[in-house]
Amino acid sequence: MKIKGVFLKKYFIFSLIFFVSALFSSTITWKGTKIISSDFTVAPADILIIEPGTNVRFSPGVRLTVTGKINSNGTENDHVVFTASDPTIHSWSGIIINSVAGENTFTFTDFSYMTAPNGSGNAGMTVLNSVVSISGCRFSDNYGESGGALKITGGNVTVSGTAFYNNSAVAGGAVYIMNNSISESSLINITSCKFSKNDGYSAGGAI
Repeated sequence: MKIKGVFLKKYFIFSLIFFVSALFSSTITWKGTKIISSDFTVAPADILIIEPGTNVRFSPGVRLTVTGKINSNGTENDHVVFTASDPTIHSWSGIIINSVAGENTFTFTDFSYMTAPNGSGNAGMTVLNSVVSISGCRFSDNYGESGGALKITGGNVTVSGTAFYNNSAVAGGAVYIMNNSISESSLINITSCKFSKNDGYSAGGAI
């Protein structure tokens, strides 16, 4: 009877946490031109939806962190753009995806001038054990320490039909893969992508 009581108590607490998370979850939508002047985090219970044709411009040193879910919904004729807001500095601190909220998707999205902070070990976009799909995108003129454009440390990541141009890093000019997944089902699939003029200073010009 005591064991049953403990079980019911744990079930009640779990149900309460789930209810509170659902109660305070929100859907955030970006469209048109969006200026991000300070670090922005998508919370675990939230989803960020970016509509076709949206131009997202980040101030120097600003980073986007996703612990919830992001859907960047560009189309072939109407790309989403992530870039720097300052035309003279051409630098922002990139994107970190550390999500357990489901699949994060980027379709027909262009990323430029992402610059990982010194000492971070990151790339322009860093994926930490998350589910991510990148399709029909373009990464250009990004810089990182481990991967100029993209660093993947595990999870389920698919990159298809994507162009990597003029990215640079200490290692892995365009993409850096380090299988540090906590899950045995980690899968990384890169298909039908184009790599041009990427530079890894110590190792890996493209990957």
